[in-house]
Amino acid sequence: HAPPRTERMAVDQDWSSVYPTAAAFKPASVPLPIRMGYPVKRGVPPPKEGNLELIKIPNFLHLTPPAIKKHCAALKDFCTEWPSALDSDEKCEQHFPIEIETVDYVSSGTSIRNPKARVVTLRVKLSNLNLDDHAKKKLIKLVGERYCKDTDTLTITTDRCPLRRQNYDYGIHLLTVLYHESW
Repeated sequence: HAPPRTERMAVDQDWSSVYPTAAAFKPASVPLPIRMGYPVKRGVPPPKEGNLELIKIPNFLHLTPPAIKKHCAALKDFCTEWPSALDSDEKCEQHFPIEIETVDYVSSGTSIRNPKARVVTLRVKLSNLNLDDHAKKKLIKLVGERYCKDTDTLTITTDRCPLRRQNYDYGIHLLTVLYHESW
């Protein structure tokens, strides 16, 4: 029978063709003498072949520097230059008054989904909304403790829906409803 793939691999092989995306550890594809696990009777840890400890943990074999450069080169055509007029935080806040905050999580559990990743926090200064004095007072009364008087910021946090995009849409909907209801 043929020797394992690791012994037939060229030294200068394109690694991103071996590991193009995130995947479980494959001992026949990795030409490194990796060992992991508890050593039996003070010996060496088990080898990579049939080693469940190596398969269980997430790896970053697909994120080698040449692979990242290749991804960046492929994405470069779709990138636009940052607008020169937006050279300060104040100008960014003036032109884009709504700030959206989300968090991504990396976990080593059995599921790649973290329930906290769906939470969306939306912040906007009330001074950036087109409100008269009566409408501003009514909006503050409607939102209650979600408004911070010191920073003049309204914070809406949504986590009801199962997907982040749904929570984002729900947050924008709530802001729209609050704005129109305050008039």
